[in-house]
Amino acid sequence: MTDFARIVFAKKGEKPAGALVLLAGPDAVLGPQARALGLDDLVRRAAELREFTGKARSTLELITSAGAGVTRVILVGTGDPAAIGDNDWTTFGGAAMGAIGNASSATVFFERPDGRRAPRHAAADFALGMKLRAYEFDQYKPSKDDNGNRRKKPADIAIVVSDVAGARSAWVSRAALAEGVLLARDLVNEPPNMLGPVEFADR
Repeated sequence: MTDFARIVFAKKGEKPAGALVLLAGPDAVLGPQARALGLDDLVRRAAELREFTGKARSTLELITSAGAGVTRVILVGTGDPAAIGDNDWTTFGGAAMGAIGNASSATVFFERPDGRRAPRHAAADFALGMKLRAYEFDQYKPSKDDNGNRRKKPADIAIVVSDVAGARSAWVSRAALAEGVLLARDLVNEPPNMLGPVEFADR
């Protein structure tokens, strides 16, 4: 199976590493944990310059020294927090993964921009969106491309949440769903000379 996101849930207080993902509401408003980083002024200026309004699923990338080990900061817009529905968390996760790109590691500060407590399943749904967006079928690609660069490797992603146990519990069913979807994608992408009816049945 082609899986390019290794996801874990971490408790608040963990030091971020790699690309740092923050959820942003209207006018690039950040949640309390993100505001504690002291990035408000930088985020506000960058948002004005790039006309980032926090629209749902929009993204903005900042190069900043947000802390030791952080390579860049990625804002993912949520739109009006009061209008966030259960299905939106998955699409936010997909948008975040798309913005992360080829980063080898990332930390997500998972919190609502308005500071309200998110449902315990929301972080798991966000992780599901990341998992599905990270998919790439590279079964028959060489280990290196024409430029000598190594093939894409899975990214290590830590999602920082207030309720780690709740997120992990909710993730069990989402992980099974992701595994099924990725397997189906692999089967669809296999060329017919490699996956005939017999091979399909075996898989």
